[in-house]
Amino acid sequence: MNTLKIAYTTTQQRKKYFSEAYILARIQYGALDDFSIYEMKKYIVGDKELTDVEQVIYDRYKACGESEKSKTPLWDNCFGIYSEKVLQNMNAAIAAIGIMKLDSLPVAELDIEYYRFIHKLIYGKVYPWAGEIREVEISEKVDSLQHMSYTFIKPENIRSELDGLSDRIQWVIDRNNIEAALKSMFGAIGIHSWNQMEEREKIKNLVGSIGNLWRIHPFLHGNMLAELYFMVRACGELGISCKRAVLKEYAQNSRLEQCIILAGYKPDALEKIIYRAVKENEGVAESEIQEKQSWMQVKKMVADRKRSKGGLQGKQCSPRT
Repeated sequence: MNTLKIAYTTTQQRKKYFSEAYILARIQYGALDDFSIYEMKKYIVGDKELTDVEQVIYDRYKACGESEKSKTPLWDNCFGIYSEKVLQNMNAAIAAIGIMKLDSLPVAELDIEYYRFIHKLIYGKVYPWAGEIREVEISEKVDSLQHMSYTFIKPENIRSELDGLSDRIQWVIDRNNIEAALKSMFGAIGIHSWNQMEEREKIKNLVGSIGNLWRIHPFLHGNMLAELYFMVRACGELGISCKRAVLKEYAQNSRLEQCIILAGYKPDALEKIIYRAVKENEGVAESEIQEKQSWMQVKKMVADRKRSKGGLQGKQCSPRT
């Protein structure tokens, strides 16, 4: 991750790394607290390395955990934090830093190992089970779906849970466990001839392949962010990079969350969001190209005028014969 070190980056690059990562972290956890913003600014202006900022943030929240006493830390976190608000603030900060690290690294393969790596890199220092497939049954209160409580697929038996899903899902479950479900799902990504598809078809097949990630819920916590980040990076790897700011726009009123949750049943809504994010990113790229071309034309015109002016001055100064 040397690409994030101050010696190898400019202030503008560090600011961009943070801004892009913060968009996704904020979708999941909301705004950073003042302390984390203050520390991140030190990295952006080049006063402190990102690893040092990360350690300061960990130390601060560890102190918060030690000041509280209860029976069990939330989600069995490594810092003994019992307050939901404190843990939320910490997750926002470590998610932004984790995504910055992920953005600086290449994607080896769009498979289950990379998906686990995403979760491990973001949450590894906070939760001892980060990146590990859950072995317990869990249920979750989904606020965006009218405060309904949702019980996720049992770790030892998901075949019956997945029967009757939409035929848009292009994978099958061969074993009665979550890991087999994930391997089958990610395997579907590898069998597509992506280079022969138009961008809309790529989006449709991508959402169709991974639309049930949230329903499987492979991790105890952090599933939504892991899925969102995987989707963004997958788009980039398939040549259809999406504009993250568009995703943030749809995150208002939990619309993006609803579309991700329901993608296994009704993928059209999520497909439309990603398609718009892709098209707007293409617009940004096109405008940047046009701006660069315009600037090159201006530089050429200035250079031509200088040469022309120099030529005239040369003629005026030449001796008469």
